[in-house]
Amino acid sequence: MKPSASKISLDRNPQCIQPPTPRASVGASGSVGPQDRQSDDAVVQWHYGFDARLRRFHNVDATAEFVQGHLPGSDMEGEPPCGGAECLRYKAAY
Repeated sequence: MKPSASKISLDRNPQCIQPPTPRASVGASGSVGPQDRQSDDAVVQWHYGFDARLRRFHNVDATAEFVQGHLPGSDMEGEPPCGGAECLRYKAAY
């Protein structure tokens, strides 16, 4: 079984108006499902994120994004922690 992913985005883009007006968009995305290189499909990884973009607003373009996720991984006997499948927890923004 493979992870499921989706993204939704809203975009305000009045292309027919001259001169060009500011353009704004916002979006959200996410994924959930079994972790790659994991022998047990019940071990679920997930991540989600949000993004926003503003263009041509007083001659300034701005972008922001946030993402967070978790891959629980697995241990194997005789191996270091997360030796069976990688463990990762992350959170980032810009």
